[in-house]
Amino acid sequence: NTSFQSSFSLLRFLTEWMPFILFYTNFSALSHRVYQELETANPSRFDSLENIGIDETSYKKGHK
Repeated sequence: NTSFQSSFSLLRFLTEWMPFILFYTNFSALSHRVYQELETANPSRFDSLENIGIDETSYKKGHK
């Protein structure tokens, strides 16, 4: 495997996969920005949760 063959092989790999790599990195960055904006704009979904205290062992007692 010569240096030229290695360089050519790397160049061929990059030209085949670079569009996918660029799409993934751009999509990842975009989705992260959208998530951050939604988190700051909206309150947490879990802010209004309340503990109702169900005892799992006695809940189904008598329910067959």
